[in-house]
Amino acid sequence: MGIATKNNVFKLYNSDTQNALDGVVTVTLPSFELASDAFKGAGLAGEINVPAPGVMNAMTAEISCPKIYSEIKKFLELGGTKTLDLRNEIVVQNPDTHSQEKKPDRWVIKGPVSAANPGSVEQAAAGDAGFTMQVYYVHHWLDGEEVLEWDPFKYIYKVNGIDMLAETRQNLLV
Repeated sequence: MGIATKNNVFKLYNSDTQNALDGVVTVTLPSFELASDAFKGAGLAGEINVPAPGVMNAMTAEISCPKIYSEIKKFLELGGTKTLDLRNEIVVQNPDTHSQEKKPDRWVIKGPVSAANPGSVEQAAAGDAGFTMQVYYVHHWLDGEEVLEWDPFKYIYKVNGIDMLAETRQNLLV
């Protein structure tokens, strides 16, 4: 246990080719939000949003880089499904020993690339290029423990070892 203070270093891989996507400067992870719908009726003095258990709104992941070059060129194939493997190291402050510890943080994200921005061209400057990927699958491990897995096609939504859609799969799947 401790207090996570920052990301230290990361490496991003194209799992389809096993090659590193060197030069990527930022990966914006998907934001998880349950789909909800407004509900009003007898017995309520107003309106509430009722989330659908385990059903997520559409998600995206963003990748930014200074220029499109080398392995990242494959992400120009819009509509093609890609698998990202993000290996991150988190710096954690241990409150008992007052020392810094380094912990592994891994994300696997799958989905089609839906947008490519080649950035700009300016003399002696980075180009601020980037890609948007629709997220169809996510798997996250932190310090060697599985934290989250989400796959809407297989009715999988597991968080901290709790299968949030076990009952739904039992009710729907033969």
